[in-house]
Amino acid sequence: MTLDSKPQPDAIWKAVDIICDAPTLLLMESVWLGTRRFDAFQRITGLMKAVISTRLKKLVAAGVLKKRLYYEKPKRYEYILDEKGAALFPVALMMLRWEQAWNAGPDRISVKLHHRSCGQNMSPICVCGHCSEEVQAIDVTRSLTAHANQGAAGYMKRRRQAGLAKSRSGGTMLFDEISEIFGDRWSTLMLRAAFMGISRYDGFLKETSVSTNILTTRLNWLIEKKLFTKKAYQQNPERFDYKLTSKGLDLYPILLFLLQWGEECFGGGRTPSLTLEHKPCKQALQAIAVCSSCREQLTVESLALADINMEKPNS
Repeated sequence: MTLDSKPQPDAIWKAVDIICDAPTLLLMESVWLGTRRFDAFQRITGLMKAVISTRLKKLVAAGVLKKRLYYEKPKRYEYILDEKGAALFPVALMMLRWEQAWNAGPDRISVKLHHRSCGQNMSPICVCGHCSEEVQAIDVTRSLTAHANQGAAGYMKRRRQAGLAKSRSGGTMLFDEISEIFGDRWSTLMLRAAFMGISRYDGFLKETSVSTNILTTRLNWLIEKKLFTKKAYQQNPERFDYKLTSKGLDLYPILLFLLQWGEECFGGGRTPSLTLEHKPCKQALQAIAVCSSCREQLTVESLALADINMEKPNS
């Protein structure tokens, strides 16, 4: 960093700023399912044209999507995954895995993934690239560098847009609750803080640089979503610990792959803001997504949608 330049946000802040926005997640969900054109985005997501246009421009500028001309006069473009968008594949897989684990039911959209390499329907699993053991948050040692929160003060704020997925005329496709949780960037950063071992109000305040009114609102919302529990550790004045539930802990692979994506795509070659060590093998953690049946690393080409119910029952 030069003396006359502004501090650059660390990679996770950059990643969260790009991806963790409810309309953006709805658009990315559509892209992952094969949608390419503006009219289709509008029909499927139910978003206003101005919102779609703004988010698509940001995703193109970030290198997540790219425009491809499909009609000359007048010029018409479709949107396909660029290099950074393709690198989000493990994040999408873990979002789908979590949604299927915690929100499955007769009134939910369902999808089955088929692994072409082993010929089995499967679920993606997050494992350590060194020892191939499934990664659990409790088995990871974390350490921050000095620039871990650079960019927090200038972080662009947006209103939380709760319920966007549920407001779509056709119902949500895949990411009901995920689009609410990771569609709000402050909640995402608070979850990140919780996985760093922070459990008290002042700790969340320092780690996220969020205002006190937003912090209180988000903590209550995360409790309502059954991602946090609240337990008093002091009386007069009353103070509370906020701990991750099993449902909250199961979000760890999503945050882990989002962190890796941010460092790989926006780290700029500098020292990562957060270093992780997998305690069972004592190696720097590099997570990979593998097939639950054969444990082979998953790629876009190796997966197929074996069965997807795009309409809610009785809709």
